[in-house]
Amino acid sequence: MTYSKDLRQRVLAAVAQGMPPTTASRTFQVSRATLYRWLENPTPKPLPKIRTRKLDSKKLLDHVRRYPDARLRDRAAEFGVCPSAISYRLKQLKVTCKKNSFAIDNAACTNASSISVSCGR
Repeated sequence: MTYSKDLRQRVLAAVAQGMPPTTASRTFQVSRATLYRWLENPTPKPLPKIRTRKLDSKKLLDHVRRYPDARLRDRAAEFGVCPSAISYRLKQLKVTCKKNSFAIDNAACTNASSISVSCGR
């Protein structure tokens, strides 16, 4: 569970003013282990950076529409990634290979029509 910065500052201020750590942990409902960890390192860790994705979803969907027969390795070469990355992103976008065609879910499309293209495997 992540605690707010405000709570962390209030707990550390209370301990700095002389409140025993055990009492502070009970008062602010924070575990003693967390309180002692905060005392050792009073500044919180920075939040992790959000990764930028190599694959643009809109471009990939457009590529699937324009080149329905392209294989995963062809798409991977086009976007400069490995075929498993293409497969993973298509799965995230709910583009599935049904018998001899890809079916793109309506939610993934910007327009209301569904797209079916040949599988190309």
